[in-house]
Amino acid sequence: LKRDGVAFISVMNFELTNHIAKHRFRIKQNPNMLLDLKASNIMETTGDIFNPEFLMIDEDDHLIYRKEQFVSGRELPIELIVREKRFSMDEIIKMCTEVGFRVDETSYVSAKDWNSTLNSIDPHAKEILIKCSKK
Repeated sequence: LKRDGVAFISVMNFELTNHIAKHRFRIKQNPNMLLDLKASNIMETTGDIFNPEFLMIDEDDHLIYRKEQFVSGRELPIELIVREKRFSMDEIIKMCTEVGFRVDETSYVSAKDWNSTLNSIDPHAKEILIKCSKK
């Protein structure tokens, strides 16, 4: 980013995920728990990857796991374990400042409405939006 440049960063909200997730484990202690996670076809049908029934949080590294089935299309059906990183507001702010960005604005937003102003665990606050600039 050039000096006086502006960046908009959007990440999935770990604070909401942590608040709603029903399944927790420690992958280093019990990796086979992933086998017990219910599979969904949410990604294929609705894209709503915040359903608490299908999320499992690793308590040690805060990675999110979910099992997805893909059955439509020309290929054979497939089931995948998806591993993803979601972030808290504090984590994103820290990363931005560590690389020399000035954080100008922050908000929890709905994926469909970036003009909304929500708290961290509002069911619609699926994303964190940050506007930052180069110092």
